[in-house]
Amino acid sequence: MSQISCVANASITKLECNTCPLLTLEELKKALVIVQDSHLCRRTPMLYNMQDLLTADATMHLHLKMESMQPTGSFKVRGLANQLANLPDNVKTGRSRLITMSGGNYGKAFAYALSQMGLKGLVVMPTSVPTNRIELIEGFGMEVELVAKSEMMVCVNRHVKENGMTFLHSFDDPVIIAGHSSIGV
Repeated sequence: MSQISCVANASITKLECNTCPLLTLEELKKALVIVQDSHLCRRTPMLYNMQDLLTADATMHLHLKMESMQPTGSFKVRGLANQLANLPDNVKTGRSRLITMSGGNYGKAFAYALSQMGLKGLVVMPTSVPTNRIELIEGFGMEVELVAKSEMMVCVNRHVKENGMTFLHSFDDPVIIAGHSSIGV
């Protein structure tokens, strides 16, 4: 089974990385198919040799993947497509609602994706988040709970324990990492 090493620290070997999950090539390929087949994501173009336009080092080859053309304006919807394709049965059957914490693009993608699937969810956001971001997420039919940034995980854990909600993590989840990786394939 092939292993892909930690992208966050490319200088270490796959056996040394203890801070992030290792994904198999098979898991990455499965996520790619899910993302490609998902109605949530668009195939986005690649702009080649952009170093000429950006006055970058002429010896490098700079290519830009236009993920700003995704429905939510970022690559985050790729990871969500994979997360939502791998939901536990208690969510699929409506016995549990989804919860996440984010003040950024993941929260927006979470709200968009759930609204497209007819699901309801809760987004825990920091009190510092701009009002327009709250309105956008609520506009997709999601509940928003504002808490101090330092209390976001505590709030999520409380809802999971007291309300039986299912937590989708915005970055620390091998399923979302595999979905995000589809950008490079």
